[in-house]
Amino acid sequence: MGLKRDSAGIRSSAASLSIVSMTGALAIAKVLAHCGGSPDAAVSFIVRAVAADPADVEPYSALEELRRELPAEVAGVVATANTVGPVVARAYLSFVDGDMDEAAMSLGSVTGFQPEVPWATAPWFGDDRFLGAVTAAAFAEGTMRIRDYGRDLESDAVLDAFTELAPPGSRFLPPHPARLRQQRLGLPPISARTGAEMA
Repeated sequence: MGLKRDSAGIRSSAASLSIVSMTGALAIAKVLAHCGGSPDAAVSFIVRAVAADPADVEPYSALEELRRELPAEVAGVVATANTVGPVVARAYLSFVDGDMDEAAMSLGSVTGFQPEVPWATAPWFGDDRFLGAVTAAAFAEGTMRIRDYGRDLESDAVLDAFTELAPPGSRFLPPHPARLRQQRLGLPPISARTGAEMA
């Protein structure tokens, strides 16, 4: 899926939300949805709030509220998603609807397109309902979608982020390249080596 830039300019969301508070962005979204007649723009403003702090639950609640109030319109925006805002909305609303595979794949797409935003810190991404239901194939596809935009998945920064986000014993945690090299060379784990062996 090739994403395009949102008209609301999500890439600069952190900077723009320093001028307009998250509460202000959510208020603008309500006005756009009801008075302005633009659910698409409303979704983009809500996602700007998500992008400013993906771990905050308030924008996700606003997205659910928007869908309750305008179900057909929001379904239309999500169904034709080809920009960051609607794809983030599709990821979260798929989670809410129990379609964990679509949630994982959509989140992978936006992570690859906009890697500077820590999308995987979304509270639902670590939720037991998600982790227990997402298939390995969908998680792998979501991971591959990260690469669609040239993201290097073998960098230490990416692997450290996966390690930090994955719950202990996660079946989805990728092996770290250093551990793979150790295994290929037949070396014991680093923690088992002495200081002299490391020198």
